[in-house]
Amino acid sequence: MEKKNIIGMTVIVIAIVIFTGCVEKESQSDIEFKSWCTEQSKMLDSNAQMLEAASANNDLAVIEESASQFYANIKIAMEEIEQFEVSREMLPTKKNFKLVLEECKNATYYMEQGAKNSDIGDLRKGNQYLDYAIEHIEAMHLLNEI
Repeated sequence: MEKKNIIGMTVIVIAIVIFTGCVEKESQSDIEFKSWCTEQSKMLDSNAQMLEAASANNDLAVIEESASQFYANIKIAMEEIEQFEVSREMLPTKKNFKLVLEECKNATYYMEQGAKNSDIGDLRKGNQYLDYAIEHIEAMHLLNEI
């Protein structure tokens, strides 16, 4: 009798696992969104490295130009992200990535203004926002959100 219960429970568990696997299958829009996030992450990293190099050289003209280009890229990404219709499960990832973009937007604004006006306070504030964005995106990668 106990053997039948164990076999019956095993069949139920297998059925639940199979069903759950079907439910958790990502939609095409989620897959496209994750791919887009990966590409955007590369763009963010590349732009951040340019700013970092310019900052290390204390080259205000290059900081200003790099921040301006980065800001333009962020604006495009912020428009593009709104076009993605993602599943309910993917919605937190979308919100988190929007937060990263917003932090980058703030960073580039303050860095551009700081370089333009030789304002160390704005440059530091920009670096602080950029650090927040980088930490946030690294956490998203660790959580396998993107």
